[in-house]
Amino acid sequence: MKFNSTKYNEHWDEEVLSNLGNFQRGKSKHRPRNDSRLFLNGSHPLIQTGDVKNADLYINSHDACYNDYGLKQSAIWPTNTLCITIAANIAETGILAYPMCFPDSIVGFNADSRKTSELFMHYVFSFIRNSIQKTAIGSIQDNINIDFLKDLVFRIPSKPTQDVICSVLEKLDKKIALNKKIINQLKDNIQLIYNYWFVQFDFPNEDSKPYKYSGGKMIFNEILKLDIPFGWEVKKLGDVIPTVLGGTPSTTNPANWTNGNIHWLSSGEIEQFPIISSEKKVTLRGIKNSVAEVLPKGSILISIVRHLRVSILAMDSSFNQSVVALPEKDNFKKEFLYPWLINELPRLSALRTGAQQPHINQDLVDDSKIILPPDFLLEKYSEIVAPIFEQINNIAFENLKLQKLRDWLLGMLMNGQVKVRN
Repeated sequence: MKFNSTKYNEHWDEEVLSNLGNFQRGKSKHRPRNDSRLFLNGSHPLIQTGDVKNADLYINSHDACYNDYGLKQSAIWPTNTLCITIAANIAETGILAYPMCFPDSIVGFNADSRKTSELFMHYVFSFIRNSIQKTAIGSIQDNINIDFLKDLVFRIPSKPTQDVICSVLEKLDKKIALNKKIINQLKDNIQLIYNYWFVQFDFPNEDSKPYKYSGGKMIFNEILKLDIPFGWEVKKLGDVIPTVLGGTPSTTNPANWTNGNIHWLSSGEIEQFPIISSEKKVTLRGIKNSVAEVLPKGSILISIVRHLRVSILAMDSSFNQSVVALPEKDNFKKEFLYPWLINELPRLSALRTGAQQPHINQDLVDDSKIILPPDFLLEKYSEIVAPIFEQINNIAFENLKLQKLRDWLLGMLMNGQVKVRN
């Protein structure tokens, strides 16, 4: 299978990818894979396909560790190994920032440094990912195997040209990754301010001193079983905010989707923060002929299946039935609702039911208890936090432009339509 043969790169060599380095499938021989004996007091980093998909070029974090017993049924791959997913998330790639283990749903590639680099091969797979994914769709488990990867044929420029191509694309990727770090830091700052004001109750009093720490009057709340500031209330979320459950317009009627211009989100897309794009768009007819609703920018979304996620709409959008939305209302805006719901996630996650697809329902969200500060305090808090959210949105949309530029350049460079100087 050839992917990049054009009149612009006829002078490049056609290479079978297996000639450019070593492909080796990950190891995870033990079953079940989540056996606690593999992880107790573990110290050997382990990543999964989701970690590769979510990586910003380099995989520089992990959520699990094998112990020595777990390592015996696996293996450690060195720094700079290119990881390629072959199941679940097909053909996603990321480069190890430090030695890690990975399962047999991931293939590791180590380049022959005379011919190519792991970084260039990352961009090769970024270029052909969609084609590989289309090939995998319809197979028993939508997966590919290591031989499929080895047999791929690609036109490869000289090593110096590869290095210049990588330099151009990597600069964009590093800027995108830096922007994401800034967004995460700003998000942490919002949570810190919220917790200081509405969890520790040390919002500024009339003298601009911390309320609780300075002896502000507190009263025991029977619902929450804790002291809260005098005069504050506690209610069910559903009595304060009319939550909205999403829906899916019929997929068998092309009129619901063809040339649609209304964003429509699946629960998996709630991993974005903030939400600035959607894979699919629906028509106004599709919205009118279903239970789906369009919520405005600033609404909070929570995915209610599998791993619960919370995010904020940076554009108007509809969403499927695995998502519940909290629209802004009066002084209860995203600045307050988002960090409140983040704090609720552990409790809601513990209430999930269903073995195959753990989930919660809209009623559990509606029944969540929320503290109601006075309006003047919510307004004062929002004045401080709203500019931070605006900065986050601006950076997110900048990243969207950078990603589009990188993807455009990727295609032009891999086809040889844009020449680079060594």
